[in-house]
Amino acid sequence: MIGKILGFELKNRLWQWMTLLFLGIMIFQGLWYAKGFYDFYGGDGMLINASAVNYQNLAGGGLLLVIIVTVITVPSLHKDIQYHSAGWLYAYPVEEKQFFLGRFLSAFLANVFIASFYMVGMLLTPFAGLGEPSLFGPPAIGPMLHGFFCLTVPNLFLLTSIAFCALAVFKKPAIAYLGIVITVFSFLMMQTSAEGSGFTTTNLTLDAFAYVPVSQQIMEMPLSVRNYGYLDFSGPLLYNRLLWGAVALTLFLVGLWHFSFKGYANSSKGRPKAVTLTNLSTTVVRVDLPPVQKSFGLATMFRKLWYQAGLELSNIIRPFGFRIIAGLLVLMCVLQNLVWNFSFYIGPTVPVTSTMTSFRLANGVILVMLFMIWAGELFFKERTVGIWPITGALPVPVWVSQLAKLLAMFGVALIINLIFLVSSIGTQVIMGGGADIDLGLFVHDYLGYAFGWLTHCFYISLVFCLAGLTGKRFVTHVTAVGYFFLLIVVYEFGL
Repeated sequence: MIGKILGFELKNRLWQWMTLLFLGIMIFQGLWYAKGFYDFYGGDGMLINASAVNYQNLAGGGLLLVIIVTVITVPSLHKDIQYHSAGWLYAYPVEEKQFFLGRFLSAFLANVFIASFYMVGMLLTPFAGLGEPSLFGPPAIGPMLHGFFCLTVPNLFLLTSIAFCALAVFKKPAIAYLGIVITVFSFLMMQTSAEGSGFTTTNLTLDAFAYVPVSQQIMEMPLSVRNYGYLDFSGPLLYNRLLWGAVALTLFLVGLWHFSFKGYANSSKGRPKAVTLTNLSTTVVRVDLPPVQKSFGLATMFRKLWYQAGLELSNIIRPFGFRIIAGLLVLMCVLQNLVWNFSFYIGPTVPVTSTMTSFRLANGVILVMLFMIWAGELFFKERTVGIWPITGALPVPVWVSQLAKLLAMFGVALIINLIFLVSSIGTQVIMGGGADIDLGLFVHDYLGYAFGWLTHCFYISLVFCLAGLTGKRFVTHVTAVGYFFLLIVVYEFGL
């Protein structure tokens, strides 16, 4: 039975256009992180595709991979409750522990499959125009596979175990999201601690992803080993892997022991309210319905436009998943302004506004891709859900429904940029630069056309234009993202 559940879940999970998008994101992250790590730590003869670069990136995994794992893992067990299918699915002749194992393995293996394309991006670095040919060597395939199975795969098992254990014990997806966020935040804190005050027993041990102990060992490697050698899994690195492997296994077993069909399905049902029937009467009440007024004028359509735009916007920002994504982005913004600007991007400087707003440039690729994916999914929402025959028959012109979605996406981009603006102002005050705050520059950078809100609106509009021209969701995503990547390559080549 586990095999049947596993096969069914993997087929439905991987045979989707979204999976192809995730694979493309991982390939891009492999290229992006390799170049980024080399820019910050390279030199002295180390190659861009060195073993040390690959080991370090495979240990951290990257925020994009964490978001993808979260999107795949949490709904995997909770979708039966979310879509109200648990009532008949849990009645099938399947043992509940086997059901849990099947769902767990399918989510974990899907995460491993998608993460494996991280290595594809690393292998493509010599052909991506990221540097002179002399900065690349033969691909270190052995160390790459070694790092993937000894670092990335255990980290994926940990994140999957956190999500499934939280769902089985607390029966709420919000707790699962929170558990992953706390793990990522702890990793970032340990990394920041190591970069600010050196390696300590605390940050070497409590780093759940082993990024810090890998950094320590890489710094002690000679150049030849950095380029082509293997990590030595001993000392702090070995203790770290054993500790967090035991934590992951414990969480998995706790989740397996707690999960039950009855307890999990009943968690979504509220307590019924007592109803008291008093003063029953058989009086017949006459109800006169008001006459129906048919109005299809332009003013009526604009009123419907604003109403639908507000409804679409609330449907996007109301789910807890949006708050998780927004929270991770805000965390990145605050940490970059507090720590990473000083360490990597800009160097020691006073906390001025231009430093605070540089976040939109360093992470502009992530933001634009996020908005483009959102826009494409929203455009084809009715077709994806299968209700387009109903919505298409409503007495509302196409321009009203689609323009409402466009305005909703503009609203989403505006909300996120305003969150960044407020977070950056708060960070500048915390760092002692409150007297140097330039509100005009904050508005210009975060809401203007220099990779601010207006730039995001342009890319969202591009997605809607391509969607209207092609009428195909997959073609729209590939074309829009491909065009954006082409612009990045053109910029990198100085064209």
